[in-house]
Amino acid sequence: MFKIGIIGLHHLHSEGYIKLLKSLPEAEVVGLADEDERLLREMGERYGIERLHADRSELIEGKEVDLVVILLPHALCPDAAVEACRAGKHVVVEKPMADRSEGILRMMGAAEEANVRLTTPYLWRYSGAAQRIKRMIESDEIGEVVAFEGRFIAGPPSRYVDGGAGWMLKKEMSGGGPLHNLGVHWIDLFRWLLGEEILFAAGRVNSLTHHLEIEDNAHALLVFEGGAVASIDISYSAADRYDLFVQVRGRKGVISWTPKFDGANLVEICSGRSRELIEIEEERVEGYGGMWAVRFFEELFRAIEGGDEPFITAYDGYRALKAVEAIYESSRTGRFVEVDEGID
Repeated sequence: MFKIGIIGLHHLHSEGYIKLLKSLPEAEVVGLADEDERLLREMGERYGIERLHADRSELIEGKEVDLVVILLPHALCPDAAVEACRAGKHVVVEKPMADRSEGILRMMGAAEEANVRLTTPYLWRYSGAAQRIKRMIESDEIGEVVAFEGRFIAGPPSRYVDGGAGWMLKKEMSGGGPLHNLGVHWIDLFRWLLGEEILFAAGRVNSLTHHLEIEDNAHALLVFEGGAVASIDISYSAADRYDLFVQVRGRKGVISWTPKFDGANLVEICSGRSRELIEIEEERVEGYGGMWAVRFFEELFRAIEGGDEPFITAYDGYRALKAVEAIYESSRTGRFVEVDEGID
């Protein structure tokens, strides 16, 4: 049984994580931490969690906690994660893990020194559709991949204010807008599907829709080691809650996917004159991430028990944020920017 503490309740996913983790037989949520004592008491009462801490250090230092889930503003995540690692706790940090990639390097160093597991929930990797697409690529069903296309457009940014996470719209705390918060999903997914690193990035960001201090629209090109190119369209400008699309183009065929969080996901494979439509159902599970998050945590628990690295490492989170930073730099300079390793 893994005893879990959750740090940070002013996040759109905090309550969803509590619900999800309480449904897992291998997990017990034993404590919550947040400086907002009113919200802390409210969540504790709602979910029957007795250990409530206005000071996160009390939760981190408690012997009853094995693993912490950090859902703080991005700029505050590195300090909390380093503190947890040094206390011997395994750590899950909600993506993108930090406001800047240097913060993830600090976490990685602390985790390695303490020999604890550090990961981030890029849950799209765990969707049945994404895993099916991965197998198609590896079995050469569409030939060599030459291009990706990804659209991740969310509803208006006011949802963060309404959900008690207004810090998401403040650059000092969030690090950036939808590219920083949502674009990392497709960056990580494409990197995993292809099994290659991103070498160069170019893009343009602006805040023309909502005139925020963060960007609300971003378009970018990513160039992989083998020459494949990904184009991504990321923004907070959807009329509805979400507008999502993924396409993988190979030399022999094309895979198109309109992702859904709930219900059946449809994957279309076009090869030559043939067309196949695959419907992939997911078991419904209450809580953030549903069945995808169940798979994430079950895999993480196995990795911890076996002394292995988790399927998604902190380095994966680092590479995604490095690509985002390269896109921001490209938008400033008007040039392609190298996505360097950045580790001495």
